[in-house]
Amino acid sequence: MRGILVTIHVLAAAAWIGGGLFSSVSLISLAKSLGVKTVLSLDQAVGNRFFGAAVGTVALSGVALVLTSDSYGWGTTFVLVGLAVIVLDGALEGAVFGPRLKKLAAAAESGSTSEVDALDEFRRFSLVSTVAHLALVVFALWSMVVRLGL
Repeated sequence: MRGILVTIHVLAAAAWIGGGLFSSVSLISLAKSLGVKTVLSLDQAVGNRFFGAAVGTVALSGVALVLTSDSYGWGTTFVLVGLAVIVLDGALEGAVFGPRLKKLAAAAESGSTSEVDALDEFRRFSLVSTVAHLALVVFALWSMVVRLGL
């Protein structure tokens, strides 16, 4: 059972990391050909579902791993890091990146910004949000691989 939980946890984390990298690179390329407005709609529709499922699976499988462990618990450093990363990443998305993406989408939709300016802003946004998300997730991953605190 633990082997299955670890596998689910690792695969969900890989989806979170890989999906972040893939979406950042591919959406910028798609924005050039399809337009920023279309890509922002696609990102909001698909991205929220994909990342919600990946992060939710990481969180639930992580909880199950802690509950079934004889070696570590809620006070173990790498477990606390994992929980903190999920909370911080969600807070960043909810308070900073999500609202900024919605503002950019509204500007692109209304035509109050040119396509060139919207594309430049989307590139900057994608770079900053991807680096921030990945830095947090990679730090959590590292803390678990080295079993920080054990």
